[in-house]
Order: sequence, then C-alpha cells, then structure tokens
Amino acid sequence: MKVSFAVLSLFVLIIDEAFCFGFPGSSCNIQVNTDAKDGIRTRRYPEGISVASSTECCTICTGDYECAYWVFGDDVSMCWPLESVNGSQPLANRTFGTSPTVCPS
Repeated sequence: MKVSFAVLSLFVLIIDEAFCFGFPGSSCNIQVNTDAKDGIRTRRYPEGISVASSTECCTICTGDYECAYWVFGDDVSMCWPLESVNGSQPLANRTFGTSPTVCPS
C-alpha cells in the first residue's frame, strides 16, 4: 500500500498581538503605471526607502508587519510601504502592489 500526502506550509507571524498569515514563496500582486490614493506610510519607513526594483519593494513590504500595500517609483528608485490606501489611480512611473502577507484588522 502506497501512502502519499502533501504538506502546505503556512507561517504565522505574531507581532503586537496581531496575527499575520502568509504563504512562503508568495509574491506581491502588482499594477504597473498605478499609484495609491491617500496612502498612509508605515512607521518603519515614513520617508520611504531607496530600492532598485519593484521586486525589492515587495520584499521590504513583506518584512514590515504594518505594510499591506506599497508603491515603487520607477523613475526615482524609491519604495513607499503603506499600511492603508483609499484605492488606486493611474500614474506613469509608479508600480502599486499588495503584500502577500495578510493581517486581519
């Protein structure tokens, strides 16, 4: 008798009594030429952070427990991790993304 099974790995990050769930290897969803509307920056990066790519911006956001969204400025190589937004809007040289980590409110 052959027994087969699959294991789905799920990590749980507990910070400030918030439970954050994510799947290892998950990637950010992105929208090219899009900016956040009324984004609130995370406390960890209030002025943003210089990065080389939108992929690096996604990684920065994933490592910041407050970050649910991010904007990468292609023309200025800046990343702005955001804890909240009020939708999105078209804008050249911006990439808008969501974190693969989900923290219930």
